[in-house]
Amino acid sequence: MPPIQDFFIGRNYPYDPARGTIEQFKDMCTNVYHWGKKRKERKRALKALREAMAAQFSASYGSNDRSLPAWQNLCGVLDVQDIPSSITQCKKIIEHIYVNIWDLVDYSVYSGRPLLLHPTERALAVYTLTEEKVYPREKARANGLLRFLLRQILNPRERR
Repeated sequence: MPPIQDFFIGRNYPYDPARGTIEQFKDMCTNVYHWGKKRKERKRALKALREAMAAQFSASYGSNDRSLPAWQNLCGVLDVQDIPSSITQCKKIIEHIYVNIWDLVDYSVYSGRPLLLHPTERALAVYTLTEEKVYPREKARANGLLRFLLRQILNPRERR
């Protein structure tokens, strides 16, 4: 069972892979458990969900940043047209791709909707903050591949 699905089933919530994970988390907290944003239970549940998201990313995309097949798979998912033949080339391309990590993990579970790629870091930052889809930096840094998807959300750079 995928880690995200396991998270929701463990909390008696009917997980639907066609819906966004963060959207379902908010629904579960608000309408099932009636937890406000400051409740300890909600914070604990969010921490557990982040663990599930990290596990789901690793299961879907890998974690070894020295694996060319993992990098090539990630490039393919990110809609890179000509998949590079080296890790260095993959990194250079991915450095200029702006995708929300929550969305990327959701896409690994349900690819029935297109993966939203943003034209700039600023556009990604606005989307991420508006949708409340901030992925914790420390979780991303723990995964070799995921670390390369980190972007400046609170202080976005102007470059493309």
